[in-house]
Amino acid sequence: MICMEFKEWLIDRAFAEAGNALKARNHMQKCPDCRKLYELDDELEGLIRRGMIPVEAPPGLGKKIEMGINSSNPKNFFPWSWSFIPALAIAGLLVLFLNSFFDQHGGGFYSFEQLGNVALQDHVSTEALAFVAHEVADIPAWYEAKMGHAVSLPDMAARGFTLVGGRICKLGNCDAAYLTYRRGNKKVSLFILPAADAKMAMEPGRPYILTMNGNEFEFWKAQGQLHNLII
Repeated sequence: MICMEFKEWLIDRAFAEAGNALKARNHMQKCPDCRKLYELDDELEGLIRRGMIPVEAPPGLGKKIEMGINSSNPKNFFPWSWSFIPALAIAGLLVLFLNSFFDQHGGGFYSFEQLGNVALQDHVSTEALAFVAHEVADIPAWYEAKMGHAVSLPDMAARGFTLVGGRICKLGNCDAAYLTYRRGNKKVSLFILPAADAKMAMEPGRPYILTMNGNEFEFWKAQGQLHNLII
């Protein structure tokens, strides 16, 4: 399960298949962002349950409504305690936060772990490439024509990587140029996105290294782009 699938499960978890709950728990162990989101969602549900305590309707209320009698003091219709309002206010703020979380994470990445988890799905994918090496004379121009913005390729040959081919892939809601290389018998994946899709604090040109699930992830910003290399 990846982050986007986790969010979809969280929204409909009451109706989701039982097996997905186990997948979600396993995902939360690896992804602190989704674990935090789950905890916030759990807290929200608790606040709503505690705030919306059912009470008995005042005597005669139903009859008054039926007869269309307007009370001169409407608050007498609702004599129960309004002490639940602060809890509901907090719940409302949490709803806004959760909506913001979904929107923001759908349009960018807020941690290296989050981006790495999503990119790893394409790294291990067997989806066909759109082109293979030497079929396209100008690879940056090919991506620009397909994606609508310039893509500059780093010199991967200098690091001993041989280009196999490439395609466009979807990382969350972000379009990325995907290129696959070989170094010996090992598959290497490079993802290139606009730098604006990286919400993490990153110094341009400085590599950030992460080891996860037996793979080494390298992230860096250069020429207005975010690069994610998986070895």
